[in-house]
Amino acid sequence: LLIATVIGLLLAADCPSQDKAPPPPKEEQEYAKVELKGQLSVMPPGGCPVIYVQNDKYELDLRQQKDLQGEALRKLDGEIVIVTGTLQLPTKYDRARVLVSSLRLVKER
Repeated sequence: LLIATVIGLLLAADCPSQDKAPPPPKEEQEYAKVELKGQLSVMPPGGCPVIYVQNDKYELDLRQQKDLQGEALRKLDGEIVIVTGTLQLPTKYDRARVLVSSLRLVKER
């Protein structure tokens, strides 16, 4: 009887209490969606491509854009482009940059 009581108490300890409200849902991580129009500059090997918007420079993370690697990216060097993506804020170990979801050439008239 003592063993059955102890086992019952242990099992009851693992069950959530019915009188307590469930915890609130976790808030979404904060983010900033951006659209930038400016001049694309492809940096030397080992560097990050950047876009210049007026006097500001934004580093671009193009790792998810498999079609914008190597020669395809170099062909756009110096061109006016529109970049959309998510702004990744700086951390202790990394600079701010834009995680690019699309990059398109602007056809100026």
